[in-house]
Amino acid sequence: MDNELNKMKTFEAFMGEEDSVSTDDKYKVADKLNECYKEIVEEAKEWAKDVHDEHTEESYMKENAALVATLAAGALKQSKEHTPEQFEASINAMKDAFSKKLNEVLEMESNGKVEEE
Repeated sequence: MDNELNKMKTFEAFMGEEDSVSTDDKYKVADKLNECYKEIVEEAKEWAKDVHDEHTEESYMKENAALVATLAAGALKQSKEHTPEQFEASINAMKDAFSKKLNEVLEMESNGKVEEE
């Protein structure tokens, strides 16, 4: 399983491709999520333009982050049996990973290292 995870494309590698993701290999969830990237950007812009004052790009992204978290927790729960303690530890590990990645993005942004499309 770890070997399969290592074969997944990074976001940067995906965005550098001109053609769509190859379906010759097993289609990965990471590929599907990366394909959604441009749609998310456009949808966030549209969300912010509607008549609701509380609809901003940030509120859209919060909604999507909550959706991804819910889906990840559900997939974790359905993937195998967990004791309540194991499930909580796994959820906490996912929270830490998400938070760590966002902190890395902020650090890269402050250092001017975030790449644009």
